Amino acid sequence: MVDLLTTYQNAGFELTTRELPDYLPLVLEFLSRQPESEAQDWLRHMRFIIELLAARALKRDSSYACLFRYLLHWIGESGDLKVMCDRAAAEERDDTPEFMDQVWEEEVVRFGTDAPSQDCAPPTKSNWKESANSNRTRI
Repeated sequence: MVDLLTTYQNAGFELTTRELPDYLPLVLEFLSRQPESEAQDWLRHMRFIIELLAARALKRDSSYACLFRYLLHWIGESGDLKVMCDRAAAEERDDTPEFMDQVWEEEVVRFGTDAPSQDCAPPTKSNWKESANSNRTRI
């Protein structure tokens, strides 16, 4: 992502938002300011991601599916999405409120006798070295 930020900055594209540099609308905005051939080359490198997004959008009957299909058509890669659609069909839905609640649910903090036996103190230098040495793979 640092390379992507550097690429943006070298092209004179300064971020004014707090978005991650690989946020698709941001990437597309950057590419809209580049020569057409360069923008198409970038999108060809992102083809796999765009195909998967198109398949997921089609599976969910999203109106955004046409955007992803257009991007694929624009770069000359509007082939068969069947493989990606099959892959998307096998995926568990991750956009349901229940799933999102599960992902963002915070772990309960316990105090007193219900507290975990291990404390939250940061590791000391000696503990860190012991831990690092014990995690090394012996050859």
